[in-house]
Amino acid sequence: MNNRRGCGIMELEGLSLTKGCLAVAPKKVQQSSISFTKHPSETEKEAQRRCQKYQKCLTQIEGKIDDLMKEFEDGYHNDIKDYVSSVRQDLTLPRIPACVFNGGFDVSVNLFDKLKESLSSITSIIVNVQVYSSMKALMKDIFQQLLSLEEEAYTGSIPDCSISTICDWYRSYTISDDAGQSPPPVVLVIECIESVPVPLLTELLLILHSRLQEFPVILLLGVRAVHNGFGLNFTPSILSVLKWDMIIKDPLQSIIPKTLEMLCFDSSLPFHFTPSFTHSLLGGFEGQLLPIANLKKSIQYHLLEHFYWQPLSFLCDSISSGTIRKDIKSLSKDQVEMIRSSPSMMSYVESVDFEERKALLQDDSHLKAKAEEFLKDIQLFYQSLEPAVKTLYILVYGKTSKDKLAKLKMLLSYITDSQGKDFYVQAVKLLDETVLQRNLHESITYITAACSNLSDILKALQDCLSGSKEGTLSTEHISTVIDLLMTHIHSPQRLTLHDVVCYDSNKMTPYHIL
Repeated sequence: MNNRRGCGIMELEGLSLTKGCLAVAPKKVQQSSISFTKHPSETEKEAQRRCQKYQKCLTQIEGKIDDLMKEFEDGYHNDIKDYVSSVRQDLTLPRIPACVFNGGFDVSVNLFDKLKESLSSITSIIVNVQVYSSMKALMKDIFQQLLSLEEEAYTGSIPDCSISTICDWYRSYTISDDAGQSPPPVVLVIECIESVPVPLLTELLLILHSRLQEFPVILLLGVRAVHNGFGLNFTPSILSVLKWDMIIKDPLQSIIPKTLEMLCFDSSLPFHFTPSFTHSLLGGFEGQLLPIANLKKSIQYHLLEHFYWQPLSFLCDSISSGTIRKDIKSLSKDQVEMIRSSPSMMSYVESVDFEERKALLQDDSHLKAKAEEFLKDIQLFYQSLEPAVKTLYILVYGKTSKDKLAKLKMLLSYITDSQGKDFYVQAVKLLDETVLQRNLHESITYITAACSNLSDILKALQDCLSGSKEGTLSTEHISTVIDLLMTHIHSPQRLTLHDVVCYDSNKMTPYHIL
C-alpha cells in the first residue's frame, strides 16, 4: 500500500482520493462466448446444444428483420430518387425545392452514402452539409466538397469563400456539359436539420434563394423525429422561398407490424410468440419513436429468456427442420420426465381416461409417441395458421390496406376473444358491395396460390363471391367463411407442448418477479 499524505493525496491499488473525489479504475473483463447454465437434469452437452439452437434461431430471426429493413430502405431511397428526378425537370421555379425525409431513428447510419449511390444517375454534385459553427465555415465546407468532385483533386489549402465563389465553380464545372441539356442540379443533404442553428439555416436558405438561377440546388432535409410542428421555427418569409415536399415513412407502420406478425404466424420460424404476448408487445411500441434496434433487443431478450429457462426449447428447431421423430427418440429419461411434467402435458393427462393416463405416466415409449404427435400437430397448426390469418386480413381489410399496425393489433386481440367471430361477420357485412367483391376475389387468389390444404375455405369464399354477384349473399354465407377461418385461427396455447416451442409472458420467472 502506498500512502502519500504530504501532498493531500492518498493512493491505494486501483484507487485514488483527491480533494474528496473518489475515482475507481475499472478492470477490463474479458467477455466469453454465450453459454447457458446447465439444468440439474441435463448434461453439459445438452445445455450447449440448447445454446446453439438459441443462436441459430436468433440469427434466423435477425436475418428476416434485416431483409424487412432493407426492403423498407430501398423503397425509401427510391422515393427520394424519384423526387429529385421529377424536380430536375423544372428547376426554374422561384422557390427552392426542399424535401423533408425521415433521416433519423430507423434508417442506416450510412444514409448519405446510400443517397449518393441512388442519385448518381441523376446528378454527381451531392454535398453533405455537416459544419454548422458559422456561415463562413459552412460555405468553406460546401466548397471543399465541391472541389473534391473534380477529376484532378485539389491539394492546396481551401480559401475562405462566398456564394459567389461557389457559383463561379459551378459555372466552370458544368460548362462542358451538352448544350442541349440543362446542367445537373446540386443536391444539398442535411441529415439532421434539428442540429442546425435556426439563424444559420435561415441565412443559408436566403443566400441560396438569391442565387438559385446561377446555382440550382435541391435540398434534402432529414428530420430525426416526425411531428406536426416541423418548420414552425421558420418565419413565413423563409417558408415562402421553399417549395416543400414530404417523404416520411414511419417504420412503426411498416417494419414493426411485419416483424411481430412474422414472429406470431410465420411457419418457417422455429420460435413463435403467442398472440396475447404479441398483442402486449405491440402495444409497447405503439406511438413510440424508437429505433428498430430496440425491437431487435426486445426480441433477443424474450428469445434468450425462453431458451434459458426451458430445457426442452431445443425442440423448437426440430419442428422447423423436420427432425421431430429423430429428436424425440434421442430424448434421455430425464428429458422425458421434463415433457411429462410440463404444464400443458399435465393438463392433457388430466383430461384423458384412466388407461391412457396410466400409460402416459408410466410408459416412456408411449409418452414419446404422444410427444411426437403433439409436435407434429403444432407444425401443422402453424402451416395453416399463416394463410388463414392473411386470408381473413384480406377479406376484411383488403390486400393493400394501410394502418397495418392498428389492424394487426385488432386481429391479435380477437384471436383470443370468444366474440371475435361476431366482430368479423359484422365487419364483412358492413363492406360496400364493390369492396366486398374485390376483397373476396383477392382472398381467393391468395389462398389458391398459398395453401392447398384449405380447400373448404376456398369453396366457401367462392360461394360468397357468387352470392354477392347474384345478389343472394346472406349472413349464413359470411358466417360459414368466418367459422372455417376461425377453426384455424386460435391461440397455440390450446395445443399440448405449446409451452416448449412458444413464448408467453404468463410464465413466472425471476425477471417478472423483479
